[in-house]
Amino acid sequence: MSYRIYGYNITTEMLYVLVLVIYISIISIYTPKSWLSLINHGYIKFAIMLYILYILFVDKEMILGIFMLVALVITINMDNSINAAKETYKEEKMMKETFENNEEEKEDMTNDEEDQEEFDNMMSDKTVKDVFATLHQSIHELQKMVDNKNKKN
Repeated sequence: MSYRIYGYNITTEMLYVLVLVIYISIISIYTPKSWLSLINHGYIKFAIMLYILYILFVDKEMILGIFMLVALVITINMDNSINAAKETYKEEKMMKETFENNEEEKEDMTNDEEDQEEFDNMMSDKTVKDVFATLHQSIHELQKMVDNKNKKN
């Protein structure tokens, strides 16, 4: 069958090829996920393959069959690429979260070590002796004040 458009004779085969070229362009540029998920269902792929085989071997339309095969392969490949990209993104996100958690744990451990070091320094023998000496002296002064207050009364 042939159509006359703007002075050109366009056959049905040429019209199908034009539609397939537009389809491949849309899939390659915009990647509509709903189309990809529809076409990548098992039964739909099987039906498309049967139709391609019919076009190639019964109708003997080689150009149309080749374009249909290319369109199907691109569609399947795009869906696989999108799924692989999603998995890679999830893995990278998990690795980043794990890395951040490890960094926080390391920071907490460093802070704990610094706190322990300060405590150890604070509790050295000299510091403890100084604290007890000051406390002992303060107790004696308090005792003197209490005694002086008692003598006055």
